[in-house]
Amino acid sequence: MFGLAIYVTATASVAEIVELTDGRLLKLNQNGSYKFINHTNENQRRYIKVLDPKFKITHETQDIRAVRFMPRFENVQAKTILGVKFAATFVDSFGETVFEFSGIHEDKLHYKEYTTTQLSFSFLEMHDRSNEPFEKLYPLVALNNANVVITVNAISFADGEIIKFE
Repeated sequence: MFGLAIYVTATASVAEIVELTDGRLLKLNQNGSYKFINHTNENQRRYIKVLDPKFKITHETQDIRAVRFMPRFENVQAKTILGVKFAATFVDSFGETVFEFSGIHEDKLHYKEYTTTQLSFSFLEMHDRSNEPFEKLYPLVALNNANVVITVNAISFADGEIIKFE
């Protein structure tokens, strides 16, 4: 087992990672072959910056409240972004996950532009049901102690390219 670990380390040190002009990554192997490397969440920062989301309580009607959540992004590279697939994890003050949500935010963002639309996701108060998203999120918003972790899963660009992150 120890010998195998040394062999893997030695092999990995020979491979080289190269970034192409379009941002894609290649792993060049010692034998002359290559493999495209998938984008990871670490290198999403080359494309987009996740800004602090808007997170508030609204009154939809006199009887029904809602928790509204608006993820916000900034385009940090030259290509125009058309949409962002994301996952949001809402965490309480104990570090425990209270609610998870996935969505698509479609907002054209040119270089250095950030989200300005009023697109938001609404979780309505349901008086006749329990364990709904509103019930889980309301205390976090009301006490202003929510930690929202947003992970970008994919970005679509105006030129038709779609980048997916692992």
